Amino acid sequence: SHALWALGFPDQALQRATFGRELLDGRSDANTTGYSLIFLSLLHLFRREASSAKATAAILRSFAEDRGSRFWIIGAEVIEGCALTMDGNHEGAIARLEGPLRWRSEAGSHQHAPFLHSMLARSYLHCDRCNEALRWIDEALERIRDTEQYFYQPSVLITRAEALWLTGERSDLIEE
Repeated sequence: SHALWALGFPDQALQRATFGRELLDGRSDANTTGYSLIFLSLLHLFRREASSAKATAAILRSFAEDRGSRFWIIGAEVIEGCALTMDGNHEGAIARLEGPLRWRSEAGSHQHAPFLHSMLARSYLHCDRCNEALRWIDEALERIRDTEQYFYQPSVLITRAEALWLTGERSDLIEE
C-alpha cells in the first residue's frame, strides 16, 4: 500500500491497506497485525484523515496492550500524537509525541522520522515554542540526509520556513 501511495495512487493505497486489515484474524501473528495497523494509520495521516488514524491507532493500542507489546504501544502513541497535531490539540500532541520519538531515535529507528518530527515541530510552533520546533526540524532534516527519505523534504522545509518566519530569522529562509 505504501508503494501505491509513493507512486501517486492514494485511493488505491488506502483500499489495499484496508483490504490487508480485513484479512487479519485472531490467528495472525503480532508483527503482521502490528505492521498492517501501523501502515493503515500512517496512510490515514498522509491523507490528513486524523479521525481515521486515531481510530486505527486505538485498535493497534488495544492489540498491543493485550499482548504486552511496548513496541506497538509506542507506534500507537506516535500515530495518536500526529492526529492530535492535525486536530489542533498541540499541547496534547507534544505530550504524546515527545517521549516515543526520543525512544525511537535512541533505538535507531529512523523510518518515517522526518514526517513524525515535523508533526511534533508543527505543534511546538502553535505553542509559541519556536526554538524547540527548530530543533526537531533540524533533526528531521538530518534524518532525510541520513536515510534519503526525500519524500518528506517538502513538508519539513515548509515547517522550517514557518518557524524561521516566526522567530524573525528570515535571512535563513534562502539557504539552499
